[in-house]
This record gives sequence, structure tokens and C-alpha cells, in this order.
Amino acid sequence: MVSRGPGYYVVDTSNPNVNYKFSALFKRIIINELVAKKATIRDLIEGDENIHKRKPPTEHDPNFQLRDNKGIALDQNETFMLEICKPAREKDIDDDESDYEAEPDYIEVFKSPVDSITMLHGTPEHGAVFGISVIDNITYLTFNGGYVCASSDQRSPQFIVESAIPPKERRVHIHYAEDGNIRLSRWNGESYAYCEWIKCSYGAIYVNRYEEFVRWIEPMKLVVHRTQNSEQSQTHLADPMITGL
Repeated sequence: MVSRGPGYYVVDTSNPNVNYKFSALFKRIIINELVAKKATIRDLIEGDENIHKRKPPTEHDPNFQLRDNKGIALDQNETFMLEICKPAREKDIDDDESDYEAEPDYIEVFKSPVDSITMLHGTPEHGAVFGISVIDNITYLTFNGGYVCASSDQRSPQFIVESAIPPKERRVHIHYAEDGNIRLSRWNGESYAYCEWIKCSYGAIYVNRYEEFVRWIEPMKLVVHRTQNSEQSQTHLADPMITGL
């Protein structure tokens, strides 16, 4: 491995023309791939060429139905919680292994007292209760009467809740993963949503269009858990002192 300017290169010693460039941000991930023999330099190059396979499809399915973790379709009057699958979270060195494996993480909703923006985030505690609304064959995630959508930030939009139906470019697109769980993206196919754990109790949920990020970071995957009482009101907020939208 050599460093040239702002980037790093790994070089095939048998053929120096075969090399792979990457930034310092992903140095640990790529070295681990090579040392563990999970990939060769040629595999890394091929992965970049097929990065489109790691991006969400843009096609809209007018017959889409959101299903829970048992494969049962949810109606518009039913509610659910969203568990964050563990592979989407990097374990901290000091985390207790048994606690990390045993305790589920969920998506929670928090209303900022500074700018009054209601945003989604990851939490190891009790998650928020969501619903769906189907309008013109488009399934929207809802919370407390509002719609989950992407913020207007064009670089790394977060997922927030607003009272009005979002415009097309800010809609949240729901996708099924291979195992039947779901992933989220903005309605343009740039990348899936990610959950970055800033600390053990808070995970920032956002979209990152940076190609190298899409290539190396595993997107967030969610398990849909139907609530025991699907008719309950969707009014839970992270801070009990904050209510409404």
C-alpha cells in the first residue's frame, strides 16, 4: 500500500498496473478485506465497476404493499415499529458483546427544540410507532399525522417528518431486501439510507450520495414489527415534554 497525495493505493506486486485507489476514510475497511482474503485487488476494481448494483432501483411499483416481519400486509389503519438490523451498526470496542447482540435498536423520532424539525434517528431504547398512507398508489410512511420524507439538504439529507405530502424529489421510497426486510431511500435512486451511530445511544439517519460511501458502507435495513394494538395513536416522541408536529 502506498500514499499518493490525498489518496491511498494498493498495488498488485506481480503486476503494478493492477492497482486500486481509495481515500483514508475507508482505509481500515479495505485493508481488512485484503488481509482477511475476502477480496483481491481485482475484486475491488470489479466492485467499483458494479457499484450500480448497490444503489436502489428507481422503478415505482403501483401495487406495492408494506408487509411486517411475518410477511403479512399492513393496512392503513395499522401501526408498526421499525427495528434496525444489527449489521447496519458498528459495534463500539467497549460495548458488551452480550448486550450488543441481545438488545434491539429502533428508529425513534425527535423534535428539535432549536429549529422545531422532527427527525428520525436510531436508538437502543423504545422506538416510535409509524403507520402508512397510500395516496395515488404511493405508500408514504407516516408519524403522528405527518409524512416521513427527506430534508431539503441536497448533499446528505436526513429523514424528517412534515405535515404536508412531500414533493416527488423528497419522497421516501421503500424497498424490499433479499431477506424480506426493508430499506429506505430518497425517491431518486442515489443511495439507500444509512444509520451512523454517533454514540451508543444515537444513530443519525441520512442519505449519502458519495460514491465511495455507497461502495463500502452497508445501508440500513429495517424489520417491520406490527404493534400489539395496531389501532393505538401514533403520538410517542423521544422527549415526553415535546408534543405534536
